Amino acid sequence: MSEIGTNNKSKLFLENISTIQRKRIKARRATASIFNVFEAMRLARQELSHSIFIRYLLDQNGHHSQGAMFLHAFLRRIVKLEIEDALGIRVQTEQVLKDYGRIDLSINFPNGLIVLIENKVDHVEGEEQIERYLKWLAGQKPPSIGEHKLIFLTPDGRAPLSAPKGAQVITASYCDIAEWISELLPHTPARIQTVLVQYKEICENIGGVMSDDRVELKQFLRDEQNLELGFDVASVVAELTQEASDKFWCNVKHCLQERINSSDAKQLWEAFESRASNGLVGIGWKGGDRGNCQRSSNNPQVWSLNSPH
Repeated sequence: MSEIGTNNKSKLFLENISTIQRKRIKARRATASIFNVFEAMRLARQELSHSIFIRYLLDQNGHHSQGAMFLHAFLRRIVKLEIEDALGIRVQTEQVLKDYGRIDLSINFPNGLIVLIENKVDHVEGEEQIERYLKWLAGQKPPSIGEHKLIFLTPDGRAPLSAPKGAQVITASYCDIAEWISELLPHTPARIQTVLVQYKEICENIGGVMSDDRVELKQFLRDEQNLELGFDVASVVAELTQEASDKFWCNVKHCLQERINSSDAKQLWEAFESRASNGLVGIGWKGGDRGNCQRSSNNPQVWSLNSPH
């Protein structure tokens, strides 16, 4: 392909992208489609905030004034449990399981049935965490009907890594939570719907569902010629991202060195950058072996450097 032909295709590609972007901005201005109170309050990926909000909906005596509607639907869709009467069911967050940890959500039934829900958005499981919860459940008095249950809620509904092989754990995803909300939207007052729609969108985002305004862009890039140019753009963006990262860490190193130079430590310590550790910037002994940098086994965010002495 000639250089002129390539330039024309690149120009057309950028014009089409600009058109899509202008339409997106216009639609967002008209509908406020990306406004979300959970995002605004920085709660979108806070596990405890999700647990608290889910608990609020499940509380049949809550200020939503919808009785046990949310609870019935949640038990049916997420817990796979049908009940006739919700009287006496208690829902709480952060229940302490003596000697076994603390569970994010728990549902306690009058007949002794216990449903535990471990909620993971971005955090990983603790050591033997799910196994510990299962042991706690096994030590509880059996209910008069049914059996105790443990729900593992994650963005994609994955199986827990800390559960024994063959353990009975119900997995649920944030898309399942979004579907639970969607099921109830037609049956709730407008005031509640406004909030639930926003919460559903947050759950879909956590679950990896593509937003509507990205669908058009995806369709545009399906075209073979557009996709080829799209890869070129992505490659340039990756280069710019790396340049920005390098500049940032260079500035961090410079600032660290300035602080060292203004202190009594300047005779022994220096700021350094270890290319062998993906651009790690830190403080080490002067003349120390930077290739000795290692992640701490207790905290992967902390690096250690052996002294040359």
